[in-house]
Amino acid sequence: MSKHFRIVSLVLLVAGIGIALNFTPAGALPPEELSREKLDRLIEANAIATADIKPRSYPGIYDPSGKYTPGPGRGTVEFRITTHLTEGQINALLAKNTVKIELPKTSTHAMAISAGVLTMPRSIWPFGNA
Repeated sequence: MSKHFRIVSLVLLVAGIGIALNFTPAGALPPEELSREKLDRLIEANAIATADIKPRSYPGIYDPSGKYTPGPGRGTVEFRITTHLTEGQINALLAKNTVKIELPKTSTHAMAISAGVLTMPRSIWPFGNA
């Protein structure tokens, strides 16, 4: 191989890598983890654009996630949080037609545990002889 061929092939290789890197999509940012105070402000300001509210297994604890508008003329920002929501806050969120509650899929096993039919055997109980 000639020296000229090696230089041209190296330049084409570097140019090809540069073009390929230019067209690769940038990584998306993860959703913002909201603080409780910020969520309260967003609910009061009616700034939540869309949301899915997932109830947890504990009463009053929810996993809201969705998008909010940080200000006029600005785009939306994704968010998520696990927190306690009052009935008034849930009603304020559900007043918008873009907010919905996602009910958990309950299996027979989960329903039996919730009803107290299934319990942990005493042989593996981690808290001593209760």
